[in-house]
Amino acid sequence: MASVKLQNEVEMKRFIASGDDFVMSRTPEGASTNFPHVLVFHSPDGFEWGYAGSGPAETALNILFLVTGDSTLAWLYHQDYKFDVVGNIPGEGGIIRREEVIEWLKDHDASWARRASAGEGAYGS
Repeated sequence: MASVKLQNEVEMKRFIASGDDFVMSRTPEGASTNFPHVLVFHSPDGFEWGYAGSGPAETALNILFLVTGDSTLAWLYHQDYKFDVVGNIPGEGGIIRREEVIEWLKDHDASWARRASAGEGAYGS
C-alpha cells in the first residue's frame, strides 16, 4: 500500500460511532461532507465526486476506511468504488447509505463479506 497519512482520529471515532450515512453537498465555499478526511493520499485539499479524478478517489478511500476500519482493504478497492459509486454522484451532491457501502464491499470481497456477516471487521455493523 502507498504511504497514506492518517489524520483527524477524534473526528473519525465520532463519525464511526454515529452510524451516519455519507452526505456530500455543495456550498458557496465548495464541497462539503458530514464525514472527516482521515486518510490523505490523492487530494490533501479534500473530497470531490461526480467524475473520475483524484478528489473522488480520496472520497472513495475515506468512505471505505470509515466503514471497514481497514486501510489496506480501503486502498485495495477505492479506485473501483470511485468508478462504480463516487464518480457517479451528481455534482451538487448526494447521500451514500452506510448499508450500501457494506453491500458493495460484500459483492467485491468474499472474505470481508464473511467477516461482516459474522459481525467482525466492520465499524457500525
